Amino acid sequence: MLTTTTPPLLRRVMADAAVDATLSLVATMVGVPRETVEKIVAAGLPLMADAADGDPLVFKAMYAWSVKHVPEPTPASYAKVGKNAAARQAMVTDFELVYGDHAEAIARAAGVAAGVTGALSRHVLAATMPTVVKAVGKANANANEMGFGRLLRILKAAPLSASSTEGDRDGISAPTLPLGRSPRDRATLMHPPGPVTPCGHVARSLDVSGASLHRAPLMTPAQARDTIDRLSSQTAPFRHYEIAPEAMIADYNGALTAFVPRGKMLHFFIGKGRYVGDTARPGAFVEAGLLRRLLEVVQTDFDALLAEQQQQIPIR
Repeated sequence: MLTTTTPPLLRRVMADAAVDATLSLVATMVGVPRETVEKIVAAGLPLMADAADGDPLVFKAMYAWSVKHVPEPTPASYAKVGKNAAARQAMVTDFELVYGDHAEAIARAAGVAAGVTGALSRHVLAATMPTVVKAVGKANANANEMGFGRLLRILKAAPLSASSTEGDRDGISAPTLPLGRSPRDRATLMHPPGPVTPCGHVARSLDVSGASLHRAPLMTPAQARDTIDRLSSQTAPFRHYEIAPEAMIADYNGALTAFVPRGKMLHFFIGKGRYVGDTARPGAFVEAGLLRRLLEVVQTDFDALLAEQQQQIPIR
């Protein structure tokens, strides 16, 4: 709950009409009192601002969300998300992509401040992020990155509750890249693709159609080998159940066309059947462990697959 000591900017963001409605809707969605959600967000936003002020990639991603159109929150939209596990996972994924390695520390510290678990805090912060960050953007009179940065520096100075520790905040400002994600992957969050769902999260368009299996090669075999080697290196730190970035999946599928015989493409292509969730809806994803296993196989068998494909090419 906000108090008389709450900094004016944080109070202004929390009093925004869309934020006010979102807090109530998220409280209903996750099944906790509104006051709990308010405490999590009031503690989490300064931490989010702190991470963005210390990490240029987080800053760029957060600023992009601040200027993106976010639909007005409605009971119907949040009720729908509350019944859709894939949609809820999409929210968490967006939050983790924006804040990277900082996401866990932010959720944990905000949870401590609000007296709840880190898991609940993560879901609340993820569900409220688009509307809350948009509200910060509304307060940006300069309407540019410089003005947004100034607001973040004001917000990060807001004190956490007495139950949090200084160590929690210190652990958030480390300017590290998120685990297993390159700047290129993070660019998808700096310029979120596709339309936005009713709760403000990106509805991603996935190219997982069967037609993609037999398209013309997008690169030479040498380029494909380099791509497979690069992806293998980039995915090495991924945990099995981490979500594989869609940019990596697109690069992987594109490389296959240069060396995998058509008759074996189904064994390696990542189509909609390999996704967790419905690819026609937001939130569908591929487990990083699956992408890693496929990369290991095609990297090992690259020469044999290429030789077989070349034998099938008719001589003109």
